[in-house]
Amino acid sequence: MQIKRNPKLRVLYLTMLLPITGGVVALALARHALYEPHLSDKISELLLSIVAAGLAVKCWGVTLEFARDMRQFLETTQAIKRGELVLHSARAGLPEIEDLARELSGMDESPDTSLAKWILLSRDHHAIFVRLVEAMSASIDTKSFYARGHSGRVAEYSTLICCELGLSPRETGRIRLSALLHDIGKIGMDQKILTKPGILTAEEFAILKTHPARGVEMLRPVLELADLLPGVEMHHESLDGTGYPHGLKGDEIPTMARVIAVADTFDAMTHNRTYQDAMDGAYALRIIRNMMGTKFDEQAVEAFCRAYAAGLIILPKREASTDEEWKQSPALIG
Repeated sequence: MQIKRNPKLRVLYLTMLLPITGGVVALALARHALYEPHLSDKISELLLSIVAAGLAVKCWGVTLEFARDMRQFLETTQAIKRGELVLHSARAGLPEIEDLARELSGMDESPDTSLAKWILLSRDHHAIFVRLVEAMSASIDTKSFYARGHSGRVAEYSTLICCELGLSPRETGRIRLSALLHDIGKIGMDQKILTKPGILTAEEFAILKTHPARGVEMLRPVLELADLLPGVEMHHESLDGTGYPHGLKGDEIPTMARVIAVADTFDAMTHNRTYQDAMDGAYALRIIRNMMGTKFDEQAVEAFCRAYAAGLIILPKREASTDEEWKQSPALIG
């Protein structure tokens, strides 16, 4: 097996330049110290050469250990690609590769076997993908103080709604990820608009309403995120056609967007915003229920109400809101 010809491994050998450089510096300092006329300078340079030599030895050990691990990893993954699933990875830190090889080696080649291989090999890739989405969501929440934690809470509420609706785990997972990214279009938007106290002007609100379309444009080049785009683009649509950005009505709005709309609005109402104080949960739900059939999907709202009644949603205690406070507050923008 000619692993040394693997271009990835050639790049790995470049890491050996660090200990080699350290060794050369140590030798140069020692040689210069021999010709140094002053004793104090001679001792200083000898001490520096010893330190450099120690660092070089340490770097060499780390480099060799890393190189052995990487070589073993490449050997194992290349063997799996060729179907030679009998290699063992004795190196520490690679038990997953060994287990994967042992599990696949007992399978017969068939469509089912190929699918099983794909599931095993993609498991970690999916976990990395989810972490990436979560990191992108966290970057959204740093735009303003009031938004901190918003995307995570919307994702949590959306998941509860999905469970109450009996949606499949796959669909629930897609909606959760879309909820994490639903406000990504606000990245790069004028901070003055996002944090303005009070009601936005017509011009400012028109700019804010572009965030769903902006979000879709940001995510569309990533093919793996294609299934999440409906929630990002349509979570501000209303059943009666008064929403944005497309003014869709009824069944034109996908389930993903209907679920996220309820979760997004509830979180906007129950946490402090620059334009309004937080409302208590029961009052917020009453307002949302009053908009069933016009703005919100009835099934999604009822599912969220069941989750709230079951004690699955915990909010900080606050004084009950009044109808007068609601009348004075601006329209919900999420």
